[in-house]
Amino acid sequence: MDPGTVTGICIIIAVVGVVFWLPIIVFFPLIKSIADRISGKSGQSLQLGDLQKKVQFLEHELSEIRTRQLALEDTHKFDQQLTNPPKQSS
Repeated sequence: MDPGTVTGICIIIAVVGVVFWLPIIVFFPLIKSIADRISGKSGQSLQLGDLQKKVQFLEHELSEIRTRQLALEDTHKFDQQLTNPPKQSS
């Protein structure tokens, strides 16, 4: 075999290898996620529990913020009444 033939064979093997392995490497995460979803191994149950905890925490925070807002509104009304006494009509 002459060196040109060996080089040609090596190039063909390299191209075939790249054409075969590149899609597998690139699309492996997508293929794995689809396979997990089909088999029911997705981590949704864990994620759902985490999301429920976050929702409960955020609802509690929102309740505290509403309470603080009402207190601030009351304080603001009181301040307005102190700084702007009612005018007496003559």
